[in-house]
Amino acid sequence: MTRVAPLTALITTASATIRRDVAINGGIRRLGLGPGEPHLLRRDLGGAPPSRFRRLTCFIQLSDLHVTDAQSPGRVEFLDRYGDADSEFATLLGRIGVYRPQETLTTQVVEAMARSIARVEHGPLTGATPEFALSAGDATDNCQANELDTYIGLLDGGEVVSTDSGELGRFDGVGSPEYFDPRYWHPDGGPDGRAPDLPRNLHGFPVVPGLLEAAIAPFTTLSLPLPWYAVYGNHDALLGGTLHPHGALVGVAVGGLKPVGLSTDADPLALLSDNQVAPSPALWGLLSARTRPVPADKNRRPVTTDEWIMRHLRGC
Repeated sequence: MTRVAPLTALITTASATIRRDVAINGGIRRLGLGPGEPHLLRRDLGGAPPSRFRRLTCFIQLSDLHVTDAQSPGRVEFLDRYGDADSEFATLLGRIGVYRPQETLTTQVVEAMARSIARVEHGPLTGATPEFALSAGDATDNCQANELDTYIGLLDGGEVVSTDSGELGRFDGVGSPEYFDPRYWHPDGGPDGRAPDLPRNLHGFPVVPGLLEAAIAPFTTLSLPLPWYAVYGNHDALLGGTLHPHGALVGVAVGGLKPVGLSTDADPLALLSDNQVAPSPALWGLLSARTRPVPADKNRRPVTTDEWIMRHLRGC
């Protein structure tokens, strides 16, 4: 496996923390280093600790990687607006959480994480060498086969990966300049004469021409420098982490029509009131939603639990 040079000084939360810096561009904040936080010995959980400690193991935990096919018709980004501050349903529904402006960059984030892990040579408290890594669930965002293959390729390394789907090299998800909707961040900017999208106008998101195409461009991964294991999460099993991918929804995910808005007779409150704890009886309105054409892709099919397990064991 490929290793990179170790950091000259291992930065942990004991030596430094990440803090928000001053706001720029109206809302976006850069991240900076703040003071470290010492380890806290919790005596309230089980009495006085023994006078001597014994290390059991040393491992690195990854969680909620959410590798995302941001172009998939099986996603419901259009529902997120019903939780926005200006929505009449906002106080009743709270945050919906089905659209994140940065979600096209998940492969790059996981690759950066793997490269950082490759630099960690010992645990900060015990000095022990990490023995393995653990992906603690929700490695994929929408339980799709192409997301699963990409996530495993990112951690195994030495593979060419991309979350591009549909027509390769062309971004057809929300945020594309061809389909302007002010609720989504459009890195290439909006049409001439139109007001900036809300992420730019309210939160200071930048204009970065070519970002979407760069985000789906394939690249060769480095790999984790140690064995890794995985835990099954709700997003690894369910569309959006909530809906069981039965036959009709599988057809939406792999098909050539992307839902872009609820039908005129749909009730957002009825669809989303129990979103955090229970599947929508009306399947989030996906089967009756307004749509636009996109290239179909069979690799967006949802995977079963057995298939998820066997894909991890391939090559073992």
